[in-house]
Amino acid sequence: MSQNILHERALQCVANYKRSEKDLIDILSEIDKTKSYLSFGVSTLFRYCVEKLRLSESETYRFTQVTRKSYEVPELKEAIASGKLTVSKASRIAPVITPETQDVWIQKAATLTQKEIEKEIVRHNPQAIPRERIRVLSESHSELRIVVSKEFETLAKRAQEVLRTKNLEETLFYCLKNTLKQKD
Repeated sequence: MSQNILHERALQCVANYKRSEKDLIDILSEIDKTKSYLSFGVSTLFRYCVEKLRLSESETYRFTQVTRKSYEVPELKEAIASGKLTVSKASRIAPVITPETQDVWIQKAATLTQKEIEKEIVRHNPQAIPRERIRVLSESHSELRIVVSKEFETLAKRAQEVLRTKNLEETLFYCLKNTLKQKD
């Protein structure tokens, strides 16, 4: 198959994907308003999406967040429908966008990278910094989520270079283990 045909197929898939995101927001809005998820034996839209639609929890969170924020800021849904925003970017700005600030936030989300959007959100709303948490993934692994300063990030990356570890987990494990060996 030629590269041009593959590229055209990829473009079509992207167009379908974006249309599907918009369509899912529309239908979830109807399901939420009518609470029709109750007839499927679940008590929330979130549970409906996870259990009945088999979306991941993170996908469900993004879609329900954007669906509900669109009631207050319909232009958010319009930005997704027009292709200006993805659901992922819309969900990033959902905690801070209001009818009064919609033009600014939609423009930022349309033009900035995910990291730049997050920096703008924190600058606008420092309380938007997520809390620390540890989530169990399996018997042997958990996910650690912490917010770190720029200085910590620089030190962690430098320690990874010096130690020549594969990832930050190995770097932090080594540092913690040796600190406890020396101090505990």
